[in-house]
Amino acid sequence: MIRTIIFSFNRPIQLELLLKSIVKYDSFHFLKISVLYSFSSSEYEAGYQRLIEQFPNVFWIREQKHSKTAVWPLFPLYWRNYYWWLKYRSSRHSESSFKNQLIQMLEWFQEELVMFLTDDSMFYKTISVPALAVRAIQEKPAIHSFSLRHGENIEGGHFQCSNSLIQWNIYSGQDHHEWNYPFSVDGQIYCKSFIQRIIKKVSFKNPNSLEGNIACFIKDKRLLPIVFSNQLSCLVGFELNRVQNLCMNNNLNIDSKYLNSLFIDGYSMEINFDNNENSFFRPLKFQVNAVRENELLNIITLK
Repeated sequence: MIRTIIFSFNRPIQLELLLKSIVKYDSFHFLKISVLYSFSSSEYEAGYQRLIEQFPNVFWIREQKHSKTAVWPLFPLYWRNYYWWLKYRSSRHSESSFKNQLIQMLEWFQEELVMFLTDDSMFYKTISVPALAVRAIQEKPAIHSFSLRHGENIEGGHFQCSNSLIQWNIYSGQDHHEWNYPFSVDGQIYCKSFIQRIIKKVSFKNPNSLEGNIACFIKDKRLLPIVFSNQLSCLVGFELNRVQNLCMNNNLNIDSKYLNSLFIDGYSMEINFDNNENSFFRPLKFQVNAVRENELLNIITLK
């Protein structure tokens, strides 16, 4: 099994879509699901409580918040920790135990492999993790990882095909940044103990800085050069909104409060797109609907 940790903040309706897609497409029960979640109001809390009742087999952990405290640059000896502390004012204060809780979760769980997901993604094909890729990660954890968001259908990659898998080197001239990113919280599988050691060395405070800062560390050390994937991707992501202020992600600015009110009123989200035109992890054309019994409410359509 693969310990799968999903990060979620103020997006119950989008998280429900992801969890439903896992139930539908994890036919071989590869994934053991945990959710590290947080919210900013009682309305969002009510949404998460509905999900906790709806998915009792998921391991739910609420992120612990505390009053803003100063963070002094007494980090593990990695130079970028000090650079980030000096450059980014937000790095000088902490308002949650996100890093400590993530480390604790990794120590609790017994699975050898770990994968991270965010609540703005969903699976659209059967999840498959070949034994060949698992063995490669176990034998050389500093070299290999496996991606569920890549495949021959994704543009911009230079890869080799072997044994129904594709593989590529992230450090050798890829045409699109999606193919040369060394660490991702969007469906990439790693050796848990290897990633756990890196996480302890690097400063971060939320999923965005976790991804970006760990990626910097891995690139600096030239780690995890070889990535495997199936011939077709099975995971997609949709930037419907932005719920944090650390990274100015592209997004469609769909109000998370509005979406949550729909969820509280009994709606679920569905996202439709053409699988045959899926050439990017984040599809360019799709339709987002809210559905309830025989009701359908269109939220946005990108053609």
